[in-house]
Amino acid sequence: MITKICSDLEQFILDKCRDQGCRLKGIPGTHIILDGDELLKTVKSCDCIIFEDPYNHEVVLVECKSSMQSVSAIEQKFQNSSDFVKEIIDKYCENPLGPELYCILLTKGGGIRPTDMKKLHKVRIRCYNRYFNIDPYHSGCFYHEIK
Repeated sequence: MITKICSDLEQFILDKCRDQGCRLKGIPGTHIILDGDELLKTVKSCDCIIFEDPYNHEVVLVECKSSMQSVSAIEQKFQNSSDFVKEIIDKYCENPLGPELYCILLTKGGGIRPTDMKKLHKVRIRCYNRYFNIDPYHSGCFYHEIK
């Protein structure tokens, strides 16, 4: 799967996951990082879409924020990106089972207001008839910390 994604989407591959001064550190070199903003120009999407090795079927969606947007706008970005992940897996996997999806909101500075945090905990992102939470982390955290 990774090889096929690399050849078809080569122009969207990033070397690091970062945007607006936020970043996720320590992503293994075997993973593919796609630029969600460039890949999905017609809809709002996450900044980075990370595909792990072909046997794990794990995908990490990362949205980087220097200031908090509305929770509904963030939810929409994750849902649009999740829909794209489903399309990619259906296209490139012989036996698509649906990935383990990690939805990561990286924040810079003060983080997330308590009222927005309550709303964020109620949000569920749907992919392959499964639901996933959006988990907030501070910018600069390491990849192994999110799993």
